[in-house]
Amino acid sequence: MENWIIGERISRDNNYNILRIMAAMAVMYGHMYVLLGLGAPVLYANEINSLGFKILMVLSGETVSSFV
Repeated sequence: MENWIIGERISRDNNYNILRIMAAMAVMYGHMYVLLGLGAPVLYANEINSLGFKILMVLSGETVSSFV
């Protein structure tokens, strides 16, 4: 089923999918360290899993706001 807004097709061809995959992998990578009892790697003053989660939240907000 195709989505239509005022006679135009909504395109799903963007680079958000690769960003979502990379952010989800960062969350899993960071949790691996937590499960082993080690400190998670830090990137830009955030643990890698925290940074991945923040990226996922920003992307989900961008996706919701683009359809409103």
